[in-house]
Amino acid sequence: QYNMAEVNDMMKRKLVFQVSKKKKQSSKKNSKDVEVDFSTFIKELEVNDYFDGSFDEDTLDNIYSFYAKYEIIDIAKKHQVTGYSKYNKKDLIPYVIEYILKEEPMKRYFHFMHDSEIEAFEDAMQEDAYIPSEQDDEYEYEYLYSGGYCGMDSEFGIVIPNEVARAYKKIDTKAFHKKRKRLSLIGSYLNAANNLYAITSTKILIDMFNQNEKEELTEEELLAVYNEIKPCRCDFTYIDGMFVENK
Repeated sequence: QYNMAEVNDMMKRKLVFQVSKKKKQSSKKNSKDVEVDFSTFIKELEVNDYFDGSFDEDTLDNIYSFYAKYEIIDIAKKHQVTGYSKYNKKDLIPYVIEYILKEEPMKRYFHFMHDSEIEAFEDAMQEDAYIPSEQDDEYEYEYLYSGGYCGMDSEFGIVIPNEVARAYKKIDTKAFHKKRKRLSLIGSYLNAANNLYAITSTKILIDMFNQNEKEELTEEELLAVYNEIKPCRCDFTYIDGMFVENK
């Protein structure tokens, strides 16, 4: 049995899409075990003074130059980039950037952003916008950061590089946002159910969705959404009709 009040409350509090705050072992170089973490990166910058006052060019290339190679590989994996293993860090940076700014990869990733994240992203895109990274809604940028679409300037403000803003404007259509709202809603149910129960059958999840939403969800659509969300925003695995929380 599932408690719809709990599910609805979790979704209202937006816990379904928050990035895990688990501490990352920075000494590990295996990208399988380490992913780019927004809050951890801020602390590392404060401790190690990576920018040393010289960060004056807000481009993805410059932002990525401060990342370790395994962090860039993690971004590549979230976008299902192939062929990255043959590159050194210097050559890997433009290779990954070129791919994630393409229309289809960007659409796939942005499809799972909820409305408040899109709003925060568009606010940060405005000319002369300054969004302090330590403000209360910093988690609104964690998914963008994890996907390699934003960074921080020398004063730890959120930076949306111009090339990201230009690429977004190409996909910023009514049709895109209609699909985004649908996919992110289904993704919310997937994450909410597994955060609450750890193991959830497709039948329970579909029943849960169809009891609360006007446009019905089918198993075919649910599994298609799972396959899309799996690389970028998913802490569970589909096994024999069940969604099982990853350990």
